[in-house]
Amino acid sequence: MTERLRPSDWLGLTAALVLALGGLAGFILIFVRHMNVYWFILSPIILAVYEIPAVTVYGTWKKRRERNHRPRDEESQISAGNSEIACEEGVPERPSGDVQP
Repeated sequence: MTERLRPSDWLGLTAALVLALGGLAGFILIFVRHMNVYWFILSPIILAVYEIPAVTVYGTWKKRRERNHRPRDEESQISAGNSEIACEEGVPERPSGDVQP
């Protein structure tokens, strides 16, 4: 990733980082203070649930960034449904005479 980050990229990464730190802080404040064997066994699951918002924001940011940084010629080939690309990738073309149910 050698490209410069735009302000919207910084906003997405900052939101994901704040949510991740907030989930960790919430886990520590609620569960670590009263830790026993039961909470110790369940702690990975609880921590994972607390980190779900951060992972969701990061995944959304990453998908949006990949979509915005895709080269234009690749977008036109994908949207046109070019059969040459399908043959090159080994994806069989749909038969033309088949009746779809």
